[in-house]
Amino acid sequence: MKGTVSRFWYCLALYVVVVAVLLSAGAASAEQRGWYAGGSYDRTNVEISAYDFTSTEHGSSSNGYGVYGGWRFNDRYAFDAALKRSSGLEASHTAAESGLPEDYSSQVTFDASALQLSLLAIAAGERFEGYVRFGLSDYRLDGTRSLFPASGAPGPASTAHVSTHDTGLLMGFGGGANLARGWHVGVEYSLYDVDSAFFGTEWSDSWLDSFTLKLEHRFGKDRSHASAEAR
Repeated sequence: MKGTVSRFWYCLALYVVVVAVLLSAGAASAEQRGWYAGGSYDRTNVEISAYDFTSTEHGSSSNGYGVYGGWRFNDRYAFDAALKRSSGLEASHTAAESGLPEDYSSQVTFDASALQLSLLAIAAGERFEGYVRFGLSDYRLDGTRSLFPASGAPGPASTAHVSTHDTGLLMGFGGGANLARGWHVGVEYSLYDVDSAFFGTEWSDSWLDSFTLKLEHRFGKDRSHASAEAR
């Protein structure tokens, strides 16, 4: 079965083509230039990718939140900065995955926070828009790694504190709709790569991926046709 990272690349490639076609349809307009700010609700997973680009999802989804803001240059491009936080993330590994002694497995429970800077390429209509996101995520992971006997004996055999601070590649795509009086609602799928050594794995790549609901307010000249109608 193709994993999430592989599916992401297929979806992103198609989305980039669609956005590129829409971007080439006409000249950029400065009508929507201006600042924007908002908040987000995230559902985040840990993804660990093998060298053949298949992926195994470890652990359950965790709730998170974020605040963000940025500058929209025109109706096609924007610069975005966000602060993200997720708590209670989990990643579990068998002995074969983690290089552990036989009959043992490990589990990492941790919190993740990130400062994300990115550029958006936007295909905007009168009410709806789509975009792709590329940037960097300066992240911190902090938690506990527990080693469990696979025999099912109660309690971990050992527990250790683990943490890391690094910068990873950020990618995503999403879309949204303009509401009245400068408000905008949207959805997004994004991921950024993190250090696999934090999880004690021998796999090639690890990611945190999120499905996000967003609500923002735009302070530009042309907030939306919906806001004009509302007034």
